[in-house]
Amino acid sequence: MELFLAFIPTLLVVFIVLTGVFIYILYVKKQLETENKFTEKYSRLQKIYYERTLAEDESVRQFRRDITKHINKMNELCVEDRVEELKGYIKKLGGQYEEDTVRICTGNLVADYFIHHVVKKLEDIGGTKYEVIGKFPPETMISNSDLSVLLGNALENAEEALREMESGRSLEIVIKNFQNHIFLSIANSIPDKKEINLQTTKSDSVNHGYGIKNMTEVVAKYSGDIKFCQEDNKFMVEIEI
Repeated sequence: MELFLAFIPTLLVVFIVLTGVFIYILYVKKQLETENKFTEKYSRLQKIYYERTLAEDESVRQFRRDITKHINKMNELCVEDRVEELKGYIKKLGGQYEEDTVRICTGNLVADYFIHHVVKKLEDIGGTKYEVIGKFPPETMISNSDLSVLLGNALENAEEALREMESGRSLEIVIKNFQNHIFLSIANSIPDKKEINLQTTKSDSVNHGYGIKNMTEVVAKYSGDIKFCQEDNKFMVEIEI
């Protein structure tokens, strides 16, 4: 009995250590699952973006190959004073090559994919003004997966808020960099008198809570700062890394 009692403190220490290891394993597993989810999302968006870019480039190349034919046709209509036909031809030609006008160029492919994705979805519902100001530096300390977590969550939340509005939708993304620091601001309009609750703005409040938590953890990983604030009819996420 005395020997058993002597081992109790040791057993308690072992139990505490094993419990700590178990909790750490669960935490790492959760982080890996989150990173994998956004890596998969990033890969899908990258594939879509490249396919769209290739299609656009092919259209441009085709237009360049046909440009002589179009110029000759318009010149013929001008010489023969067939003004109405010329107007119709130009209108048809313009509509034929006016496809995707969204051009996102932030200097970072990950950011381009996520911003382009949400902007196109907002354009589909119409009536949304957007502006992307600034660029990322050529090299950043933040990894692609971590940047995916930040932008994926922030832009998804912004899109959801904008979809609730019938008019006056606006999205502004500002990117600044100074001495290896990145300042990222994402601001979107919100419905009048709507109070944002970061824990319950989604129907799936559990996963949304994890989204905010993951963003906070990513920023903390780089000893940065993240702020969520609401002013008038605008909600803003401000990140410094």
